Amino acid sequence: MKKRKMLAVAVAGFMMAGSFNAGAYAAKPFKNNRNNFKGNGKLVVQIQNNIEIDDFDDIDEYPWAKGAINKMAKKGIVKGYGNRVFQPNKPVTNVEAIVMALRVLGEEDEAKEQMELISKGLKNGKIKGNVQSWAYGYVSIAEDEGIIEEGDFINLKAPAKRQDVAKYIVRALGYEDEAQKHMDEDLDYLDAENIGDGYVGYVYMAGELGIMKGSANGLFQPNKPITRAEMAVLIYRVDEDIEIDEDIVKGEVTDIDTEDEDDMRIKIDGKWYDVDEDEVDKDEIEDAEGKEVKVELNEDEEVIDIDVVEDDEKDEYRGEVVRIDVDDSENMEIRIRENDGSRHTFDIDEDVEVEKEDKEIDVDDIEEGDIVEIELDNDGKVIKIEVEEDQDREYEGTVVSIKTDDKQITIEEEDGDRYTLDIDRDVEVEIDGEDAELEDVEEGDYVELKVDEDEDVIEIDVEEK
Repeated sequence: MKKRKMLAVAVAGFMMAGSFNAGAYAAKPFKNNRNNFKGNGKLVVQIQNNIEIDDFDDIDEYPWAKGAINKMAKKGIVKGYGNRVFQPNKPVTNVEAIVMALRVLGEEDEAKEQMELISKGLKNGKIKGNVQSWAYGYVSIAEDEGIIEEGDFINLKAPAKRQDVAKYIVRALGYEDEAQKHMDEDLDYLDAENIGDGYVGYVYMAGELGIMKGSANGLFQPNKPITRAEMAVLIYRVDEDIEIDEDIVKGEVTDIDTEDEDDMRIKIDGKWYDVDEDEVDKDEIEDAEGKEVKVELNEDEEVIDIDVVEDDEKDEYRGEVVRIDVDDSENMEIRIRENDGSRHTFDIDEDVEVEKEDKEIDVDDIEEGDIVEIELDNDGKVIKIEVEEDQDREYEGTVVSIKTDDKQITIEEEDGDRYTLDIDRDVEVEIDGEDAELEDVEEGDYVELKVDEDEDVIEIDVEEK
């Protein structure tokens, strides 16, 4: 497989700051990566060949990350702990994050060379004692590139936080100037006030680039450590959005030939391609038939990877309006947040059709907080917006804590995300279909919560105890 064009896009995005002195033997310089990064914010997780869906026994409860974990594991970028254990909810330390990021960018050979220089005393060995020996080469690369800031070297063994990830990803991508311009940005996140001084612009740009997303209830959680599952998804996004040297073919699979598993072929937009049976299996080919795909070819023009992109390049979206600007009819824009927390900004066509409850309305009648379905044309412009009838939103999960005096509840959803919500004083509570009191709700209960437009809980339904 050919090497990537870029040295590192997200290397620092997975690191805390640290202080290093560049040695006499510097690694090759980073390129300005912004022109190589697509940053479309779209994520398709396609299970890869040779990675069975149950390779790890402890990731079934993380469906949102399962595909990314499998794909990154196949590439050797993330690794398990043996005995089919991945530990998806374990926090990633900064040094572990550095290693994962450099692996995804193809710098393993360079890291080995750097480690050899250190071991021979030919390069500044200041790293020794501050990180594990197996990481010397990787951290040395980061040291030479000057991405790590002075003063936080000791934090390399600490868990990586989300706002630090945002800061360094944006820097590595070459958007430092843009980040500085947005340091006073009024962010959409409900916990924006918790984002540290000097981080706002980076968090803003990370969202605009589609690298980092808020939670389903609009939180960024700047000080939350990155887990191994989250890290796998994050580096998958970076991996997908880096321009690479390998030959990539996109199109519709119009025919397949899998009769002889040692001589399989796939037809994309009228052209036949041989398949490397050591890299792609029969089931994967058959699953791709009739779908839009992105395939990777080796030097012999054999297919070595298949990604179904049909769902990725969709022309319809649904979510909550977090910003809408329609003052200038020729430059209208809408920003929405989908249920999974991902945010998208679209230009609105000046002839856009807008409906609510089967009636035509003006585009300036749309308000922040409205739930909308939007349709795009081939140029990605919004040509139709359907505003849904006002309705309350719902959450469900296990009660982690409940404070009846302070009227506050914290739940954890199945994907591990936690939400802390205020409880309306007139909240209605049901347990097993029977009316109950707030005091009857206990930690460990599985609940469905209904919240109003202010995100206050107005109904609590406790499932059968």
